[in-house]
Amino acid sequence: MNTEPNDILEEQKEMFTAKNDDYRDTWIVSGMALSALHSEPVTLETDIDHIVNGNVHRLLDKILRGYSTAVINDDVNFEAAVDSFRDAATYAAMIASALEGEPTTRLQTAYDNALGETPGVREETVKITAHDEASTNGTASDTEAEQ
Repeated sequence: MNTEPNDILEEQKEMFTAKNDDYRDTWIVSGMALSALHSEPVTLETDIDHIVNGNVHRLLDKILRGYSTAVINDDVNFEAAVDSFRDAATYAAMIASALEGEPTTRLQTAYDNALGETPGVREETVKITAHDEASTNGTASDTEAEQ
């Protein structure tokens, strides 16, 4: 096991290169796809909004990885297409569970453990800007969060 930062970063570089060969830049495509869906900033106000938003990102990543490994590159070194689609099904179930009603005891316990607070609406909203208003070429900007 390497403990020097440069050694760890070199290992991670190799891992990134190998995984990106399998997944084909889906980490870029998923951000571009989500950005293209919104002409206005998305405001996340409740804990459920944040949970759904985070899991939709994961779901889209899994779907794109599954597509990439099933259709574009079936000679993969890591996660097989079927694994990506099984993971996507799990994320979809998690999203459905979060959307079905009031927060569950599980959500409240997780929230309490993570933040040490009572679940509920945050005092401030978090805005995710899908497009850079200053952009003149119409390309998507980096995700911008305000708290």
